Amino acid sequence: MVAAEVSAGHDGDAELTLSVRFENGVVAPVVLDAEAGFDVLAGCGAAGAGDLVGRPWRQVLKGLYGRGPAAETAARTWESKMHDLVIRNARVVDGTGAPAYTGEVAVKDGRIAAVGPMVDGPARSELDAGGKAVAPGFIDPHTHFDVQLLWDGAAKPSLEHGVTSIIPGNCSLSMAPLRAGDRPAVIGMFQQIEELPPEAFTIAFDWTWEDWEGYRRALEKGLAINVAPLVGHSVIRVWVMGPEANQRAARPDEIAAMQGVLRQCLEAGAIGLSTSFVDVDENARPVPSRFAQFAELDALCAVLGEFGRMLQIVPEFY
Repeated sequence: MVAAEVSAGHDGDAELTLSVRFENGVVAPVVLDAEAGFDVLAGCGAAGAGDLVGRPWRQVLKGLYGRGPAAETAARTWESKMHDLVIRNARVVDGTGAPAYTGEVAVKDGRIAAVGPMVDGPARSELDAGGKAVAPGFIDPHTHFDVQLLWDGAAKPSLEHGVTSIIPGNCSLSMAPLRAGDRPAVIGMFQQIEELPPEAFTIAFDWTWEDWEGYRRALEKGLAINVAPLVGHSVIRVWVMGPEANQRAARPDEIAAMQGVLRQCLEAGAIGLSTSFVDVDENARPVPSRFAQFAELDALCAVLGEFGRMLQIVPEFY
């Protein structure tokens, strides 16, 4: 028997019927059981197919159509109609700015497959949202999870508030690029701005990197949230100028060196540069980025322009 047409229809919450129209015009229903995740045949109206009951649906299709293109076409048709999850009875806030509405959201292969007042097609699993809001994950563009992410890849409590993407590395500070000998100075800046205890930098993780690529690899090991980090201007200054980074303006050769470091960071995954005109270190001295003159800022922004990347800035606000 060769299938000429395959269609699917949802029959309540318990079963899904796959209607098969054969070349002779006969339509035979194939019923799949919801309790088995629609994977197992619960019944079949095709003559001679009774022995297929209880088998996985792919075997059912092969039993009905034999091997070859017809069976594969039927299998692809069936798979295309099956969502992994449909969230129903939701207050959908779709992120476009449109008013919230009662609707459904379908998920397939880990991605949003459909959104609307009613989603077509069956699902392996359904969830009744009970009128609660269902929305895209929020993006938090200003965070200081740089250190916490090294021992808490979920950036608690962000996920609990619906935040699924965060941007660390703000206010001119990041955990790389940073030589081992310069760590105490940058740790002091983090402690002043974020009130982090010393143990957060000394015993909570193994500090095994100096460059940006090494920091990115350390982050990637345990993330449970989307992370798009910036590289800090003050840290780049410390990398190039050492202890003089928070004492004076940079020379032309130092500015050129900073451009090279920024390029390396952007190539390794930083989404942009952060700087600050406000923050101070643990000794109440201005952070290194505040000693940058316009020529330095212009040069670093030119590199950002090469890559089409962003500048985050904390301006004076008093």
